[in-house]
Amino acid sequence: MRMTKSGTPASFPDPKQLDTLPFLDAVVTETLRLHAPLPGAQPRQTPDSGCRIGQYALPGGVRVAAMPYMLHRNETIFPEPEKWDPERWLAPVRGPDDEEQRRQMNRHFWAFSSGGRMCIGSNFALHEIKLTITAIYTNFKSYIVDDTGMENQTDGYGGRPEKEQLILRFEKLVD
Repeated sequence: MRMTKSGTPASFPDPKQLDTLPFLDAVVTETLRLHAPLPGAQPRQTPDSGCRIGQYALPGGVRVAAMPYMLHRNETIFPEPEKWDPERWLAPVRGPDDEEQRRQMNRHFWAFSSGGRMCIGSNFALHEIKLTITAIYTNFKSYIVDDTGMENQTDGYGGRPEKEQLILRFEKLVD
């Protein structure tokens, strides 16, 4: 990420390269899984004809809701759900079981909701997050100064850390 095609240091990332960096994508996805920007439950209404959700038959016109916080912590889909593990998004797909696991992970990833009510700015937001990360880490190295309270969340609604701050020290990279 740090070098241009001519071999000179990059001062700003090439936006076209952002989608070609699988580890960056995994880091962003895993971070959003643990700290979804989407607050609270996402209500939906069952179709007039009713529907089945898992083993439950629901009549038509019933309001149901899913919470990203809970979906993202489903141990069946995300083993060790409280652990920040970007590698889970990079695991190779070697067969039907792996393919189904990846499909379920993507299906249960609701950082921006899902379906017709999904955030229309999700692609823009993901691009901006990746651009910001690469712009910073192309030019700086960071060190944690104080991360007290970062592991404890105050609630499952907004996913904010208890202390609501992370103090970092940035050091300019010297070429």
